[in-house]
Amino acid sequence: MSRTRVIVLLLCAITTLEKNSSSAAPVTASDSAARWTNPCNATRNFSAGDFAIWDVPEFEKIQRIQENLLATKDKAASLKTKLAKERLRSIALELSLESKHIDNFPNTTISQEDLELYKTNVTLAYVRSYRDLSVVAVFLEAIREDEVKYEHGSLLSVFHENEEQLYRLLCEVHNAILVSGVTIGYESRDIMPNNMRNMSDRFWRNMRDFIIIKDSVTLFQSILNMTQAVLESRNSSS
Repeated sequence: MSRTRVIVLLLCAITTLEKNSSSAAPVTASDSAARWTNPCNATRNFSAGDFAIWDVPEFEKIQRIQENLLATKDKAASLKTKLAKERLRSIALELSLESKHIDNFPNTTISQEDLELYKTNVTLAYVRSYRDLSVVAVFLEAIREDEVKYEHGSLLSVFHENEEQLYRLLCEVHNAILVSGVTIGYESRDIMPNNMRNMSDRFWRNMRDFIIIKDSVTLFQSILNMTQAVLESRNSSS
């Protein structure tokens, strides 16, 4: 089969995935509590305000978030490489998927207008980051559930490591928001399109997983760049 024909077939497959995966079964999301609403696994009642969080200087909050962002991005980048080599097994397909995205996944870029706003109000930066990272958590949960169901957990430990690192990051951002007194509006599992869940067809599932992970890497880097810009702005004005 010629290289041109292979690429055409791959592009047709990607288009089908974008429109609607015919192999996607009805949604069967986990019935467990949404962990991203309490990423630190605390027993305190946030709504009642009966909690105490050690407040640290703003620059230290940002630095701690950055440290976790770097670790989260590195794990996701490693997973992206692993998925490309072990699941996609096609450079042509991998390159084609680089420009594809899943509906409702966070925007992986931050506008200059928003960045200027975050420099003057760091809490808004935390809230934006938390919302976006929570959506990543929703998508990762679905990937992990399908990994258990259809792949018998062959990469489960890797997905689990990525989730755990993401929740360490979410915990830092969560605490940074709570000490500011701002109420967090949590995302629900409904943010992930139903046709992207419970995908029994391995080909479509592998493409979905790769797209989510590669966009996660880009998003983590974008948030990292944003926090660095905020940190530098605060340092220059102090």
